[in-house]
Amino acid sequence: MQERKSGTVSIVIPVYKVEAELPRCVGSILKQTYRDLEIILVDDGSPDSSGSLCDAFAAQDSRVKVIHKENGGASSARNAGLDAAAGAYIAFIDADDTAEPELIERLITNARQTGADVTICGYDQITEIGRLVRVPAIWPPRKPGDAIDGHALVRELLQHRVSWTPYCKLYAESMLNAVRFDPGQKRANDMLFSYFAAKQAERVCFIDDYLYKYVRRPGNLSDWSAREKGFVDFRLRALSIVADDAKATRAASVNSVIWLGLGFWNEYRHSREHEVREGLAKGILDYLWRSFGWRVLATPPLIALDLVRKRVLRAVLRKDKANGIK
Repeated sequence: MQERKSGTVSIVIPVYKVEAELPRCVGSILKQTYRDLEIILVDDGSPDSSGSLCDAFAAQDSRVKVIHKENGGASSARNAGLDAAAGAYIAFIDADDTAEPELIERLITNARQTGADVTICGYDQITEIGRLVRVPAIWPPRKPGDAIDGHALVRELLQHRVSWTPYCKLYAESMLNAVRFDPGQKRANDMLFSYFAAKQAERVCFIDDYLYKYVRRPGNLSDWSAREKGFVDFRLRALSIVADDAKATRAASVNSVIWLGLGFWNEYRHSREHEVREGLAKGILDYLWRSFGWRVLATPPLIALDLVRKRVLRAVLRKDKANGIK
């Protein structure tokens, strides 16, 4: 078994076709005010010069380690980094994003002060057209020092009050022993990892600040429809896996599980592709019928799902009101 370095934070960065963005990303990590870092760059068989750039960074700074592997996707790359990590804490960064200089210091200071095995901060999302969208660590915000357990984190994830992304989170390595990314889940792999990691958490704390910049790169408009449809298919698969486990293990209420699917529906309900909207609506309705016996008869899928959404929304809001959440 690998000996853990108690003060070290291992940062796992999957690298694939990011030669233009990688220097900015790694530069932001090398400038972190917290210095005890292990920076693991996983070259996932990138066909451009990304792999060579990784080696150059390793030659410049001894904290940088490089893994070169055959292409297997982001999940496979992150798993390779996890397996090689020697730090007592784990963080994930995407190679086309950047971190504020105090990101790691703020996260690990919070973790040490509160005893949290998961610490979460907010992030800024930069859209393809340059618009800034601020995503808080949790909504509604909590007071400094407030903590929740893993069961509550599962609920907050399912209700989309905490982001599914693995970045903006600092994990105690000890809680990830049995948790890995699913290599077969080419899209929406963050969802499965975050869900099963949350189930292992005992104490979760939040930082009410935005310390990470997630950049959405403009895609090729000609292949947008194909990519959108593929992403929906993987989202439906991830939804089924998470929802089936949550129901079987009673990790969350029925309404929370259903709300998860409806959150995805909210993302795609305005898709330019009718086939995408119709396919997602049918997929979620099929899941609701198979798992909970819910069926809305004699209506098209798009209308039926909106009816379900209104029903569950009313139930969630009633529970929030009872718990004092506005």
